[in-house]
Amino acid sequence: NVGCVSHATITRAGSDILFCSRSGVHSLRRSVDNGITIEGTELSEKIDIKYRELIASVESPEDITATYDPDMSQYHIFFPQKGGVLSKRLTLTVTPEGKPKWSEGTFLNARCGSFQGGRLVYGSSGGIYDIAKIEEESDVHPEMVVTTPVLWHGSFTETKTVNSLIIQADGSGSATLEVIDDVGRTIGSLSFEISDSADDNYFPDVPLSRQYERKLEMRYRAAQYRLTINGKGLCRIIGIGVILRK
Repeated sequence: NVGCVSHATITRAGSDILFCSRSGVHSLRRSVDNGITIEGTELSEKIDIKYRELIASVESPEDITATYDPDMSQYHIFFPQKGGVLSKRLTLTVTPEGKPKWSEGTFLNARCGSFQGGRLVYGSSGGIYDIAKIEEESDVHPEMVVTTPVLWHGSFTETKTVNSLIIQADGSGSATLEVIDDVGRTIGSLSFEISDSADDNYFPDVPLSRQYERKLEMRYRAAQYRLTINGKGLCRIIGIGVILRK
C-alpha cells in the first residue's frame, strides 16, 4: 500500500526485493514462519527527511534508478538533478547484523548503475565507469576527505581542553587532520603517515587504539574534525578519539 516511484529502483537483493516509494526505501521478503506470506519493511526511517529532500530534488521521480551490489551488500539509489549534469547518490549498506547503514555522495555524478559478473559500473553524463573494488590498486591516486559532525563532548556551554588525539587506522597513505571550531576557525592541524608495515599493524602488546596517538593541545566548546588522506592502496579509518584534560 505504498507504491513505487520508479520501476528502475526495483532490484533483487538476495532473497529480498528492494524498491523506492515516495516515503522511503522498502523491502519485501517471505515470512520465516511459513514461507508464503510476504512481509514489507521500511528501511529508511532514520533518514526520512534526507530521503524526502532527495525525492523532491529530481525533476521527475521516474528518473530515479537503483542497483544492488551483492559483493558489498550495498543498494545504490541515483537521483539525477535538474539540468542533466549533476546527480546525487544514496547508498544503503546492510551490515552482518542486519542493521541498515546509510551514506550519501556525488562521486562521478553517477545517474545510474548496474552490477553483473562481479563488476559494478556507473553511468554519468560524461560516460560509463567501471568501479574498482577497495582492494585493487591503481595508478590514479584518489583523495579521501572525511568530516565529522560538530562534536560537543558533553556540555554545550563549557570550554574543553584537548590534550591529544588517537586515530585508529590501517593501510597506507598520507593523512592531514584539521580541527575547525564551532565558529568556523581552523584551530589546529597535524600530518602523519599511515603505514601497513609490521611495525605499525602488528604490535603484540600495544593496543590498536594507541598506534596513532598524536599530541595536539587545543581549547574549544565544540569542533569538527576533517581528515584528508592520499594513497595508492587500501586505507581504512576505524575511528578518531579525543583525549580531554580534566
